[in-house]
Amino acid sequence: MIASPRTPTGPYSLKSADATHDPYPLYHAIRACAPVYFDPQLERWLITGYREVASVLADQRFSSKGAARLSRPDQQADHSSTHTEPGTQHDPERPPVQTKLRNLVNRAFTPRPVDPLRPRIQELTNGLLDKVQASAEMEVSSDLAYPLPVAVITVLLGAEVEMAKQLRRWTDDLGSLLGSPEPTPEMFDRANRSVIKRDEYILSLAAQRRLQPKDDLISALVSVEENGERLSDADLCAICGLLLSAGHETTSNLICNGLLALLRHPQ
Repeated sequence: MIASPRTPTGPYSLKSADATHDPYPLYHAIRACAPVYFDPQLERWLITGYREVASVLADQRFSSKGAARLSRPDQQADHSSTHTEPGTQHDPERPPVQTKLRNLVNRAFTPRPVDPLRPRIQELTNGLLDKVQASAEMEVSSDLAYPLPVAVITVLLGAEVEMAKQLRRWTDDLGSLLGSPEPTPEMFDRANRSVIKRDEYILSLAAQRRLQPKDDLISALVSVEENGERLSDADLCAICGLLLSAGHETTSNLICNGLLALLRHPQ
């Protein structure tokens, strides 16, 4: 492959200013030239080629087990000052644990708590569009793509929609840490505090639903049972935290990228 002026050559750095501003040329170069690449700065293997990723996912010798703690760079040896992400106290790669969690979660993630939300999702979407109708223009990311997914997830979980902004702030604090090329000790501390507050809220909501179940996801998660097994508090927080983080960001990006593709290719 002949490198163009916009195609970086190795060694590749995901922490560089250019990669932070526009990572796509770097992603393209890594996929094309080094689909299996060890990043010495991140101290991680990057598997980016489709065939390589598929091979790794199908091979039980590989593990995603790694940085379970949100540890400040200046406190690596002091684990008492760090918060362990819920659900990481055990080894999720062990088949008994993984199988138990998958079976329990699959029983909770059914169409039942989702289907009744369709009118509510339409209502939330209409409300966001109504806010910008008078100005006859909108900033798609901040006016629609960013607030909508977290509002929907908040309602899906069973929380009041007014909690959406707070849940988003807690999630963003963690996301800014994980997405930063050079995280600071302050970012670690803020992310730790936010994860703890988020989990405290999730557990308080779960406690309410154990007493008064409703047709929402939290109620389904706390009530699901198989062979006498139930989700632990740590598992519950990890699942809800993952839903807030992964479901929010991916859907926001989907709305923005989908609309951009439509505008570029209206046919």
